[in-house]
Amino acid sequence: MRHATADDRPFLEQLFSATTRSEFASIDPDLVDELLAHQHEIRLRAYADAFDPTGDHIIVHDDGPVGRIWVDSSSDEWTLVDFAVLPDHQKQGIGSVLMADLVDQAERSEATVRLTVRSDNIGAQRLYFRNGFTVELADDVHLQFVRRSSAQRRERFEQVRTRVLADVSLQERLRTVPADRLVAEIIEVAGVLGLEIDAEDVAEAQRTARTDWLERWV
Repeated sequence: MRHATADDRPFLEQLFSATTRSEFASIDPDLVDELLAHQHEIRLRAYADAFDPTGDHIIVHDDGPVGRIWVDSSSDEWTLVDFAVLPDHQKQGIGSVLMADLVDQAERSEATVRLTVRSDNIGAQRLYFRNGFTVELADDVHLQFVRRSSAQRRERFEQVRTRVLADVSLQERLRTVPADRLVAEIIEVAGVLGLEIDAEDVAEAQRTARTDWLERWV
């Protein structure tokens, strides 16, 4: 990878067109190129106003540009602004390698990563689910994904655990729940307490507990 520069604008226009054209299939083909150019210009301006440009990188393969990854990591809440690979270079593991690297960096920084993807982009959604992202918000067009670090997930679970340990009735409620309902019940209890937790938070707490047990007894 290398940092994006002003000289990359023609390639970014090409990339945007190649990865977005299918969204305009219902529009007169004679108008699509003009519309794509207009949409790309709007996007450039919006990104420039909202996100840290130092995280904008060109993905390079065989000495040529094949995609873009832009991560705004200027705060504890990271944003995956843009992540796209030319169709001819997709399904070659490029996206998987870069996503794994992003997740590793976020884990080490204990950062939350958020991104938005079209609801019809099933391939991208599979990639995000495989790397520990969950859907936070959804509408008819887009899904907003979030991935919290392991440390953040343990902290969220610990907040719930502490409150439950202070309430005998909640302890009894969880104690009598069937095993296959326990995760859902913990999430419901967290809601009752005004706390936010999801299945990945519970899973991380379980992994940590198993690791602690193994280190102590095995």
